[in-house]
Amino acid sequence: MVLETGFISLPPRDGMPPLGASPDGLLLAWRDNPSKGGEPVRIALEFKSRFPFTKVSGKENGEDSYVWAPHKRFPDIMPPTHYAQVQLSMLAAQATSCLYLENTVQKTNVRVVPYDPVWLEAAIGEEPTAVAGPGAAASGPTTGGEWSAQ
Repeated sequence: MVLETGFISLPPRDGMPPLGASPDGLLLAWRDNPSKGGEPVRIALEFKSRFPFTKVSGKENGEDSYVWAPHKRFPDIMPPTHYAQVQLSMLAAQATSCLYLENTVQKTNVRVVPYDPVWLEAAIGEEPTAVAGPGAAASGPTTGGEWSAQ
């Protein structure tokens, strides 16, 4: 099941500005049949569209235009700013991993990014916690079971 998400606030931290994230969606997946009950695995969704055009300023007529500038391939690594965004999204959504989709007019690349509590602790400065619902605090996600994000 895919859920639409909005902005999710994280609890206040001393000396830090307010933090939060807005994943593009949240995928809920059950290890067993959902009718048997049990908690779903939460997977954040993040979509990035690589705009294959470059803006060219209009020197003669003053109007800007765009020219085709295709990307030769997807980068081998995710841009650091996107990694930070994905990690905060997983923390806020209590997700164990994130499906990071990069789209161009030529193809779509999908990466599975695991939740990284060590990175979050270094970035935020303390053990991360997330907000489970309006005003309710919960610990960050844990991985377990047969699921792996490799």
